Amino acid sequence: MGKVTSNQSSVAKGNASAPRRLQNSPVMMAVFELIAQERICHRQLQAAGKFKHGCDSLEISSCFKLAVLTEELGEVAREAYEMHEHNDFTPERRAKLRQELVQVAAVTVAWLETPEVQS
Repeated sequence: MGKVTSNQSSVAKGNASAPRRLQNSPVMMAVFELIAQERICHRQLQAAGKFKHGCDSLEISSCFKLAVLTEELGEVAREAYEMHEHNDFTPERRAKLRQELVQVAAVTVAWLETPEVQS
């Protein structure tokens, strides 16, 4: 994974043993499943021709990947703002925010899958 600095997490340092409370977290596992499903959706959309390259591709630059990630983060900001501005904490609004957060995570995971950040 490259040079590890002192402020990196134990997982980044190669110590994959997470604290027991995290290993047994059904919420965390459900979140990871949502992210994995979103990554699968990205691959299906790419295969269907909706876009040429995903953020897991070396064919697009890190600057472009950052633009995609920033756009997704902007959608999170919009949903969070709308939720609080309109005092709208309904299940539907929370689901929209959750979906936008999952998309940010999925884009981040796609970028992490590239050799450019693996080596």
